[in-house]
Amino acid sequence: MIAALPLLLSASLLLPPDRITNEEASRRVDTILSEGKVAGAPGLVAAVVRDGVVAHRGAVGVARAGEESPLDSRTPFYIASVSKQFTAACVHLLALAGRLSLDEDVRALVPELRTLPRAATVQQILNHRSGIRDFYELLLAKGEDLDALADPKPILDLLARQKELCFEPGTRFLYSNSGYPILGEIVRRASGKPLAAFAAENLFAKVGMKDSRFRDDASASIPRLAAGHDLVGDRQVPREGRFALVGPGGVVTTLEDLLLWDRSLDARTLGGPLVDALQTAAPLRPDDVVDAAIGPYAGGLFVGRYRGHRTVRHSGGSFGYKAEFLRLPDDRLTVIVLANASRVDATGIAERIADVYLGESGEAPAPPSAPPLAEFRAFAGAYHDPASHRTWVLTPKDDHVKAVTLGTLPIRLRAAGPRLLRSTGTPVVSEFRFEEGDRPARLLVTVDGRADGSFGARKIAPLSADDASAIAGSYRCDEIDATVVFEAAGPRLAWASPKPSLPIPPFVSIGGDVLISDVGAQIEFERDAQGRVTGGRLSLNRAWGLRLVKS
Repeated sequence: MIAALPLLLSASLLLPPDRITNEEASRRVDTILSEGKVAGAPGLVAAVVRDGVVAHRGAVGVARAGEESPLDSRTPFYIASVSKQFTAACVHLLALAGRLSLDEDVRALVPELRTLPRAATVQQILNHRSGIRDFYELLLAKGEDLDALADPKPILDLLARQKELCFEPGTRFLYSNSGYPILGEIVRRASGKPLAAFAAENLFAKVGMKDSRFRDDASASIPRLAAGHDLVGDRQVPREGRFALVGPGGVVTTLEDLLLWDRSLDARTLGGPLVDALQTAAPLRPDDVVDAAIGPYAGGLFVGRYRGHRTVRHSGGSFGYKAEFLRLPDDRLTVIVLANASRVDATGIAERIADVYLGESGEAPAPPSAPPLAEFRAFAGAYHDPASHRTWVLTPKDDHVKAVTLGTLPIRLRAAGPRLLRSTGTPVVSEFRFEEGDRPARLLVTVDGRADGSFGARKIAPLSADDASAIAGSYRCDEIDATVVFEAAGPRLAWASPKPSLPIPPFVSIGGDVLISDVGAQIEFERDAQGRVTGGRLSLNRAWGLRLVKS
């Protein structure tokens, strides 16, 4: 079922005549929305703003599977991590009012975190440069129910148990949800009001977002709230949202309210300094490292490029919802997509819609001088850096090489020259250069022109029976207050208990007691003088170096 909303088309919206008419653009957007809806009833809503005018609104699907409840632009959705810009805005409002300093050590503002080993500032947390391990990953390792999160105190208690950070604060980027419940607490303590109340009064009301709130009470009823859905078998099953943790997520809003927010950024309704802070990434030091797949981060929004166009954006996805807020400031173009089914690719849909208005149809082919991609198949495998404890895994595909490592999303690489692969479709350019000499060669990675490490080739191989037997067993991890059990599973090592909240495939060896699991997890085991395994370090995607001690 498709519920189409009226289209608001402006005569002032003049697209290049050799590309597409306004009517044709709207028709294509509706087609994209229809194609983007997954089977089984849930759907999505979207809007396009061009030159300050709403050029298109559209909606397909229903608010809850099995019910006749068509979505529209005033249907409330949970927007997950797209909420972070609103948390950041509250922090900046307080900083601009002189009620807190962005350069202050968070351990002074939130004394529960005084056990953290190194200082991280409010600004570093805003920019995901604190090194604090992601609490979602820590809870995943404990097997806890992530849907039931509602109170920041258990999260602060968990973070207070951490003996190390992923890296020295300020030296690199690692997207970590942990910073944003900390920011929520900072808002509460600096303002004397919970984040939800402060945002309602100082943010949403001033922008006119009457249907927006931070949901900090799971029992509170929200009229017409779209239900999130997960695919179970061949059915879309509604999730009864108990989510009430605010800071990293928590905002429930509508398409109409997000259009007001987008307008407020252009009009600088809340003041130029606030808008600039939300959309300007922190300056980097010469030896800082940026993310290969995501790019720089401002206060609650990513800044980067899409097909050469400057972008300010954020995506979100949890509890059966997906969202994308995409601004292209130089093109005066905004695309917003909200979905209530976890299988909907809100980001991909938003980019396809942007392509319609940008007149783009696809990526430029690789330069004619580039060598055939097949020549790089010999370089497939794992590349490990003992200094950073990170591993890149390169996997050849039909038309690209897939590259994955801890802490970032997979990136696509294409041949760009002899022994050189270059990223495609990313907001910053990454280059993977293989040193001259016999294969396997050493891998040198640069991201946006900055060195990201030198990685030695490792062979991915099954575990021997002796290694599997020596490694299997129980390991205490005080930092998550749990005992992790690994079991030999043929030539692999399986995580047996506590059962992670999300599945972690079995581990395979890359030599030297380093095991990887699709790079969603990595273990570096340690041995005593007699060669017995005594413990090691467990790294999850956004929580690196957790200490394991074998029982």
